[in-house]
Amino acid sequence: LFIGNDGQRQPVISSTQNNSVVKIQSIDKQVQEDARKVTFNGKGNGQLSFVASFPQDLRSYLEADATLSFAVKVNSPASASVSLGMACQEQCDSQVDLTNALANVPAGSWQAMSIDLACFDQRGAQMGQIFTPFALSTAGQLSMSFTDVAILPNTAGDATVQCR
Repeated sequence: LFIGNDGQRQPVISSTQNNSVVKIQSIDKQVQEDARKVTFNGKGNGQLSFVASFPQDLRSYLEADATLSFAVKVNSPASASVSLGMACQEQCDSQVDLTNALANVPAGSWQAMSIDLACFDQRGAQMGQIFTPFALSTAGQLSMSFTDVAILPNTAGDATVQCR
Protein backbone atom coordinates (compact mmCIF):
# COMPACT_ATOMS: atom_id res chain seq x y z
CA LEU A 1 0.00 0.00 0.00
CA PHE A 2 1.35 3.41 -1.03
CA ILE A 3 0.25 7.03 -0.82
CA GLY A 4 1.58 9.66 -3.13
CA ASN A 5 1.31 13.14 -4.56
CA ASP A 6 2.74 14.93 -7.57
CA GLY A 7 4.57 11.86 -8.90
CA GLN A 8 6.15 10.87 -5.58
CA ARG A 9 4.98 7.87 -3.56
CA GLN A 10 5.82 6.38 -0.20
CA PRO A 11 4.96 3.00 1.34
CA VAL A 12 2.41 2.99 4.13
CA ILE A 13 4.25 1.58 7.15
CA SER A 14 2.05 2.79 9.98
CA SER A 15 -1.60 2.68 11.03
CA THR A 16 -1.73 6.44 10.34
CA GLN A 17 0.41 8.12 7.73
CA ASN A 18 0.25 11.25 5.62
CA ASN A 19 2.06 13.43 3.12
CA SER A 20 1.21 16.97 2.00
CA VAL A 21 -1.96 15.82 0.16
CA VAL A 22 -3.08 12.36 1.39
CA LYS A 23 -3.73 10.95 4.85
CA ILE A 24 -4.50 7.28 5.43
CA GLN A 25 -5.42 5.61 8.69
CA SER A 26 -6.57 2.19 9.83
CA ILE A 27 -10.14 2.09 11.10
CA ASP A 28 -12.54 -0.52 12.44
CA LYS A 29 -15.51 -1.72 10.39
CA GLN A 30 -16.25 -5.19 11.74
CA VAL A 31 -13.03 -6.01 13.56
CA GLN A 32 -10.05 -3.98 14.67
CA GLU A 33 -8.25 -2.23 11.79
CA ASP A 34 -10.02 -4.12 8.98
CA ALA A 35 -10.59 -0.98 6.89
CA ARG A 36 -8.79 2.19 5.82
CA LYS A 37 -9.89 5.81 5.79
CA VAL A 38 -8.23 7.98 3.16
CA THR A 39 -8.48 11.76 3.07
CA PHE A 40 -7.36 13.93 0.17
CA ASN A 41 -7.01 17.61 1.14
CA GLY A 42 -7.18 19.04 -2.39
CA LYS A 43 -3.76 20.72 -2.24
CA GLY A 44 -2.43 18.67 -5.16
CA ASN A 45 -3.00 15.46 -7.08
CA GLY A 46 -3.10 12.68 -4.48
CA GLN A 47 -3.04 8.92 -4.93
CA LEU A 48 -3.51 5.77 -2.89
CA SER A 49 -2.37 2.54 -4.55
CA PHE A 50 -1.71 -1.13 -4.06
CA VAL A 51 1.54 -2.01 -5.84
CA ALA A 52 2.99 -5.49 -6.34
CA SER A 53 6.70 -6.27 -6.69
CA PHE A 54 5.96 -8.53 -9.65
CA PRO A 55 3.32 -8.27 -12.37
CA GLN A 56 0.05 -10.11 -11.95
CA ASP A 57 -1.69 -11.79 -14.89
CA LEU A 58 -5.37 -10.86 -14.66
CA ARG A 59 -6.38 -12.10 -18.13
CA SER A 60 -8.20 -15.15 -16.76
CA TYR A 61 -10.23 -12.85 -14.49
CA LEU A 62 -11.09 -10.67 -17.49
CA GLU A 63 -12.28 -13.77 -19.36
CA ALA A 64 -14.30 -14.80 -16.29
CA ASP A 65 -16.26 -11.50 -16.35
CA ALA A 66 -14.69 -10.32 -13.10
CA THR A 67 -14.89 -7.02 -11.26
CA LEU A 68 -12.58 -5.05 -9.04
CA SER A 69 -14.77 -4.87 -5.95
CA PHE A 70 -14.62 -3.17 -2.58
CA ALA A 71 -16.82 -1.78 0.16
CA VAL A 72 -16.83 2.01 0.45
CA LYS A 73 -18.16 4.68 2.79
CA VAL A 74 -18.03 8.32 1.71
CA ASN A 75 -17.25 10.45 4.75
CA SER A 76 -17.19 13.75 2.83
CA PRO A 77 -17.93 14.03 -0.90
CA ALA A 78 -15.41 14.68 -3.65
CA SER A 79 -14.85 18.27 -4.73
CA ALA A 80 -13.28 17.17 -8.04
CA SER A 81 -13.17 14.11 -10.27
CA VAL A 82 -12.03 10.82 -8.74
CA SER A 83 -10.35 8.07 -10.76
CA LEU A 84 -9.63 4.43 -10.05
CA GLY A 85 -6.90 2.94 -12.16
CA MET A 86 -4.81 -0.10 -12.93
CA ALA A 87 -1.24 0.17 -14.13
CA CYS A 88 1.51 -1.86 -15.75
CA GLN A 89 5.18 -0.93 -15.85
CA GLU A 90 5.15 1.68 -18.60
CA GLN A 91 2.57 3.34 -20.84
CA CYS A 92 -0.40 1.17 -20.02
CA ASP A 93 -2.16 2.99 -17.21
CA SER A 94 -5.91 2.78 -17.35
CA GLN A 95 -8.33 5.06 -15.48
CA VAL A 96 -12.05 4.75 -14.76
CA ASP A 97 -13.97 7.79 -13.53
CA LEU A 98 -15.57 7.00 -10.15
CA THR A 99 -16.94 10.49 -9.46
CA ASN A 100 -20.61 9.69 -10.18
CA ALA A 101 -20.48 6.25 -8.54
CA LEU A 102 -19.09 7.77 -5.33
CA ALA A 103 -21.65 10.60 -5.44
CA ASN A 104 -24.40 7.95 -5.40
CA VAL A 105 -23.15 6.34 -2.18
CA PRO A 106 -25.40 7.45 0.70
CA ALA A 107 -23.33 9.60 3.08
CA GLY A 108 -21.97 7.73 6.06
CA SER A 109 -23.08 4.24 5.04
CA TRP A 110 -21.09 1.33 3.68
CA GLN A 111 -21.93 0.19 0.16
CA ALA A 112 -20.49 -2.37 -2.24
CA MET A 113 -18.81 -0.94 -5.32
CA SER A 114 -17.45 -2.81 -8.32
CA ILE A 115 -15.86 -1.97 -11.66
CA ASP A 116 -15.98 -4.36 -14.59
CA LEU A 117 -12.39 -5.35 -15.45
CA ALA A 118 -13.30 -4.83 -19.11
CA CYS A 119 -13.34 -1.08 -18.37
CA PHE A 120 -9.63 -1.15 -17.56
CA ASP A 121 -8.86 -3.42 -20.52
CA GLN A 122 -10.73 -1.14 -22.95
CA ARG A 123 -8.81 1.88 -21.66
CA GLY A 124 -5.39 0.35 -22.32
CA ALA A 125 -4.40 -1.79 -19.33
CA GLN A 126 -2.32 -4.78 -20.37
CA MET A 127 -4.15 -7.27 -18.18
CA GLY A 128 -1.28 -9.79 -18.30
CA GLN A 129 1.18 -7.32 -16.72
CA ILE A 130 -0.60 -5.54 -13.85
CA PHE A 131 1.66 -4.19 -11.11
CA THR A 132 -0.95 -1.83 -9.64
CA PRO A 133 -4.47 -3.29 -9.53
CA PHE A 134 -5.93 -0.43 -7.46
CA ALA A 135 -4.90 3.22 -7.75
CA LEU A 136 -7.33 5.80 -6.41
CA SER A 137 -6.59 9.43 -7.28
CA THR A 138 -8.05 12.92 -7.13
CA ALA A 139 -6.86 16.52 -7.13
CA GLY A 140 -9.83 17.56 -5.03
CA GLN A 141 -10.97 17.07 -1.48
CA LEU A 142 -12.42 13.68 -0.54
CA SER A 143 -12.68 11.55 2.57
CA MET A 144 -13.72 7.93 2.16
CA SER A 145 -13.25 4.61 3.89
CA PHE A 146 -12.79 1.29 2.12
CA THR A 147 -12.28 -2.40 2.85
CA ASP A 148 -12.57 -5.84 1.26
CA VAL A 149 -10.75 -5.01 -1.99
CA ALA A 150 -10.93 -8.08 -4.23
CA ILE A 151 -11.19 -9.26 -7.81
CA LEU A 152 -14.35 -11.34 -8.07
CA PRO A 153 -15.16 -13.56 -11.08
CA ASN A 154 -18.63 -13.78 -12.62
CA THR A 155 -19.78 -10.41 -11.27
CA ALA A 156 -19.42 -8.04 -14.27
CA GLY A 157 -23.14 -8.17 -15.06
CA ASP A 158 -23.94 -6.54 -11.71
CA ALA A 159 -21.00 -4.09 -11.65
CA THR A 160 -21.52 -0.56 -10.35
CA VAL A 161 -19.42 0.68 -13.29
CA GLN A 162 -19.99 -1.24 -16.52
CA CYS A 163 -18.32 -0.89 -19.91
CA ARG A 164 -19.82 -3.64 -22.06
